[in-house]
Amino acid sequence: MNMETAEYMTAKPKKKAYHHGNLKETLIDTAYNMLSVITVDELSLRALAREAGVSQTAPYRHFESKEELLLELRKRGFEQFSEEMKGALKGIETPQEQLCQIGITYVEFAKKYPAYFNLMFEYMYCDQHQIEGFLETSNDAYLIFSETVQAVLALRDEDDPVDLLSAETSCWALVQGLCGLRMKGVLARYFSDENAQDVLVRQTIRLQSELLLK
Repeated sequence: MNMETAEYMTAKPKKKAYHHGNLKETLIDTAYNMLSVITVDELSLRALAREAGVSQTAPYRHFESKEELLLELRKRGFEQFSEEMKGALKGIETPQEQLCQIGITYVEFAKKYPAYFNLMFEYMYCDQHQIEGFLETSNDAYLIFSETVQAVLALRDEDDPVDLLSAETSCWALVQGLCGLRMKGVLARYFSDENAQDVLVRQTIRLQSELLLK
């Protein structure tokens, strides 16, 4: 546990007013904010209750366990992710440019919503059917990505086909790697300027999309 985490966990929680109708949303918002500072392992429903300023039993009115809470957060992360990707594609007509924009949006999402991103792609919990609509929501984001990769591959020479799964994996590995390098501060060691990092990310993603056409 680092000093920042220790200070957070020992700080006196702020009492937050809520009424019967918004307890669930209060708990979800509070949990998200906590996960911006502490790890998944350090989060508990008891700690959440203290931070939200509610009784120790209050979280159990909406979540049977910590895992159910985390799945709800993951679902909301994928919902936000899908909406941002759909929004990013508006007005872009060519498949190659669409794929570039999806990649850029992916990296920007990780930067903007690190707590969501970590839950979506690093935290795994087997009983995903526990949250209604979870699988449909997570698949929605994947389908946007997959259909765009297929559209790019359709532009290739028919005599030089590329396996769809291989193409998807190479694109995903690239953006996931860029997210990791950025979130862990590796890019900042070489490019202290945020704009320079943005340029590098965009150029790298564009190069990948061009390679799919060769």
